[in-house]
Amino acid sequence: MSVVYEAVVFEADAPAARAAVDRLETFLSLRLFQPSARGFVLVCWRPGAATRHATREVERMAAELSRACGCALAVHHDDRCRMAVATLYRAGARVRQFGPAGEVLAPTTAGLEAAGFAGWMTAADLRGWACADERWVAERADWPSEAATILANGPA
Repeated sequence: MSVVYEAVVFEADAPAARAAVDRLETFLSLRLFQPSARGFVLVCWRPGAATRHATREVERMAAELSRACGCALAVHHDDRCRMAVATLYRAGARVRQFGPAGEVLAPTTAGLEAAGFAGWMTAADLRGWACADERWVAERADWPSEAATILANGPA
């Protein structure tokens, strides 16, 4: 089975992370996971078309989250075409893109290490969180943006 996901990985304290995600204006559906005390994974998908990429929108959200939290890593993964790209943002600016050309490490692993997130997240862990249907801490469904709401305290 193919795995397709887009996600943003970042660090913050829980209230700051939730506030930053709540401020995001996007057409994407979002699911926020907290795999460590200060580590978060925001999984993003197009409503009704989870296997279609929204690369620009995910990158824009990563930049916005990095402005709020200092650093964020946008990850785009698609087993169907062997695509794996990660882009590091700091303070709202794109710092570096990690891709297949000439990389010694896989792009996601290289990006997690460069961001300083490798202590609490691996590429395999990220894939697991991106595919999880449980244990999220907040979710924004595919409602129009003016009606979008973060649902706190999702499934345990």
